[in-house]
Amino acid sequence: MSVSRGFFLRFLHMKSPARSQRIRYIPFFLLLIGLMWLLTAFVSTTTGFGTGYGWSGMAAFRAGDEAKAQTHKLEKLPALKSNGPLLTARNNMIILEQQQGCTLDCTATVPANGAVGASISFQSTATATSCVSQPIFDWNFGDGTARSSQQNPGHVYATAGTYSWTLTTSVNSGSTLIDTVAGGFGEGNPIRQAPFGELSAIARDPQGRGIYVADNVSGQSIIRFLNLSGSAVTLAGVTIQPGTVRLVAGGGFDIGENTPALTADLGQVTGLGVNAAGTILFLANKIDGKVSGLNLTAGNVTIGGASIAAGRVGTLAANFDTDLNGLAINQNTGLVYVADATAGVNKVYSIAADGTKTVVAGNSASTNTAEPFSPGPATGIPLLLPRSVAIDAGGNLLITDTGHARVIKVDSGGNATLVHQYTVSQASPNPYPSGLAIQNGNTYTANGNQQTITRVTTGVTTVAGIPREFCDYSISNCGDGGPGTSAGLNLAGSTASPPLAGIVADGSGIFILDQGQIGKGRVRYLNLSGGTVNVDGVSIPAGAIDTIAGNGLSTPFDGGLATGAAFNTPTGVAVDANHNLWIADTLSAKLRFVNRGTSPVTIFAGTAAEQVVAAGAIVTVNKDVGAGSTDGVPVNQASSMRRRGVWVTAQESTWRIQRTARPFPADDHNKRTSWIRYINTTAADGRSILDRGRRSWCRRATSRGLREGARTRVRMETGDSRSTRGSSGPRMWWSRRTERYTWRMRVRRLSARSTGRRER
Repeated sequence: MSVSRGFFLRFLHMKSPARSQRIRYIPFFLLLIGLMWLLTAFVSTTTGFGTGYGWSGMAAFRAGDEAKAQTHKLEKLPALKSNGPLLTARNNMIILEQQQGCTLDCTATVPANGAVGASISFQSTATATSCVSQPIFDWNFGDGTARSSQQNPGHVYATAGTYSWTLTTSVNSGSTLIDTVAGGFGEGNPIRQAPFGELSAIARDPQGRGIYVADNVSGQSIIRFLNLSGSAVTLAGVTIQPGTVRLVAGGGFDIGENTPALTADLGQVTGLGVNAAGTILFLANKIDGKVSGLNLTAGNVTIGGASIAAGRVGTLAANFDTDLNGLAINQNTGLVYVADATAGVNKVYSIAADGTKTVVAGNSASTNTAEPFSPGPATGIPLLLPRSVAIDAGGNLLITDTGHARVIKVDSGGNATLVHQYTVSQASPNPYPSGLAIQNGNTYTANGNQQTITRVTTGVTTVAGIPREFCDYSISNCGDGGPGTSAGLNLAGSTASPPLAGIVADGSGIFILDQGQIGKGRVRYLNLSGGTVNVDGVSIPAGAIDTIAGNGLSTPFDGGLATGAAFNTPTGVAVDANHNLWIADTLSAKLRFVNRGTSPVTIFAGTAAEQVVAAGAIVTVNKDVGAGSTDGVPVNQASSMRRRGVWVTAQESTWRIQRTARPFPADDHNKRTSWIRYINTTAADGRSILDRGRRSWCRRATSRGLREGARTRVRMETGDSRSTRGSSGPRMWWSRRTERYTWRMRVRRLSARSTGRRER
């Protein structure tokens, strides 16, 4: 845009008459005024009332309303009135900490009307069971006056109007943590129930505690540790329980030195390795062209000559080119090796502890796929797309010269010899060996284009995979539990980004990164021993292969644990009578359901929208959205844009606040409208409701709260227009200048010293 603007200004400058300086600059002033006008119009029309969509929930709309409220003329009403009780007294229980048994059972009752100047009675009940404190009350009367901490206060309103009151009841559940109940990409989940994305690199902990994987999510790399031991492990300040997976680095935006690992932007990680002591995790960052180190200890360590604090990331070496990949560590010398496959580079480097780089293989000479190998000094041979490196027991460096379809070895004297050359022809294309592992003296390659794992120590032997056959688990289990040679793989090939098929070995077999190129990452284990091997509870016979990590789901990971789900700006949540959650996933236009119970739940039983939701799992309710009408259809086909809120009534029906880009009916400025939509979740018949109107009052609907009444009608109110429709559900309405929900619940499971909060 700036380049185009520059050309445009230059054009105006050239076309302006040179003889009149004053006239020549007139277009510039006109252009400046026009740009300012367009910017003002853009901000106004895209944000509503000066507020951005980046705000969470209805906060942006509320802020806009507050800014506009100064221009609204309040009506003088003779008394406080409503068409029914603000909130009927009924039993509402939420389990704050299921493991510890802390529950809070509370109700609230407020009169249906009152007179100005007279005391109005606000009453509540609260019973705490198995908690460490008694309930605490916080009444907000909605008129800007002081709050009350009494259980049953009286309050006098000085002026007439419609007010939104809130009661927050708190209790100490005795825990010190707040737990995530939905979302979080499987943080802390059992490794076979956690989602993985595009897995690009893998390293084994030298102490045998587990493995590190580089997982690429939404274009950003994160490092996760899979604890395969029987004890908790603490790495970089993160404690990983046995059999679970947790994030240890990445996911942030910081790119500086000595950056906290969990706020660091790691770029695209294409290689991992751990030093012999297990104190530093080294990683190759393709985007930034550098090798960094993560301090896994509780004290300071030295990386690249600098002192790096616990749980922080520092640079070992930088200024590599744009296709850095593969990483290995000589555990005897401490040297780190990486391969740079950038066109015109094609070299392998060693990196000393102080960050000094040395070329150990490759001469950057132009070469082609069919060029034969000639042994000699490694720095004098041409490489083509070196993708992986490894160190054998003798300290020799092995390199997959991927573009040449071969594996070479560089000894301690710097001489290169051929380990294996794959046959490449029109009938037998390059298998693309891009992963390398050494296991019990044997060399193995992962071949991304051939979809095989082969042993190349003497000749070539396929140990896993079926040549040229891909398997994605859509119609089979891809051979899990059976012989490796009968299993289907889905390794990253030459067209993947990055084109790396990661493998690493332990004393009994090989860990394989599978299914990453389709975003359904799994870690599988190939047993190369003579007996059965148990990997984190998975029993794998000799010669067999099985999945040991990953649930095989794709984003947003429906059907898996709710704590492994992905959301796109959730802005509304409601809790039904069974403590299950209904979540408005706004920017993905999805309505999500979470089963918080211990048994499977069937939603919309006997209808086209029926789904069985396992205990602790999450699903998308409107999973079958298609073309055509989205009203009067089964809820699984209901499409909508930008759901802003969700509400569950006492009769277990669901209402959604929806903001949409469709002007219906079009107002004077063709602005967006907002809808209130109804979902019948009961077994009784009911009809869908859609009330529409001009943005001038539908906007107020989205920025105000909903409250539940006792009758069966939906009413929409504005200063100058009303629309009423009947329904089979309970009545819900809003007032014109209410600033928050009249009844709200913060859905958190508190595991304690933090305070469980319940709002009404």
